[in-house]
Amino acid sequence: MLKPGGRLAFYTIFTADGISADDRAMALRLRPLALSWRDLSVRDLLSRAGFVNIHESDLSEDFLRTQRLFVASQTRHAEGLRPLKPAGDFDRDLKVSRKQIPLLERGIMRRALFVARRPA
Repeated sequence: MLKPGGRLAFYTIFTADGISADDRAMALRLRPLALSWRDLSVRDLLSRAGFVNIHESDLSEDFLRTQRLFVASQTRHAEGLRPLKPAGDFDRDLKVSRKQIPLLERGIMRRALFVARRPA
């Protein structure tokens, strides 16, 4: 339970506001990494939960850079890394990361840090 006046901070990956139904469906197929709450934004959800002073820091470009580096390194070291994960997980995770890159490039998916305060 967050005390009155307490702050909440979290990173999340979500579908951008104002995208087409087709783009939203494409992003949602990558769940749980691309979250969406119908027509509600993360800001709307925080507000409805009673939080105030909601601040969003867009980190999508940083996440895109990280995803590109992750895919490159995982691909380069696949033979050594694949046996370290349960069967099929390495290839599935790499496939999801590869699919996220164009969605981030097109602004369909976003990553952000949210900070909000519970009213005193």
